[in-house]
Amino acid sequence: PLVRLDWKNADLHVKHNVLPRRKSTRRSKHNEEERAKIEIALLVKESRLQRHFHLLQEVQALRRKRRTRKTKTKIRTRRKTREVLLAPLIIPRPLWPHPALLMRKRLWKIRY
Repeated sequence: PLVRLDWKNADLHVKHNVLPRRKSTRRSKHNEEERAKIEIALLVKESRLQRHFHLLQEVQALRRKRRTRKTKTKIRTRRKTREVLLAPLIIPRPLWPHPALLMRKRLWKIRY
């Protein structure tokens, strides 16, 4: 089933038309199974995202390291980049939504 986490209050939302309708006698059992399935799916998704996020952070750090202002005499790295690199790469942030999405929605400043 298609699952998405609502990041404001981390409730589980299942799109309503995805689950097939069952008669009430089977409902409770069916719901439990579905819930289990959904949880597993979420865990998988989360771990994937986490992995991706670490990679993303590393790539960004490398990019920052490479970016230097070149003058004719000196090549100096900016002080800011050094500070950023010294900070831990993995910043504990909610997995949902992805930081890039937040930036797009201009919610970043509100959230962090």
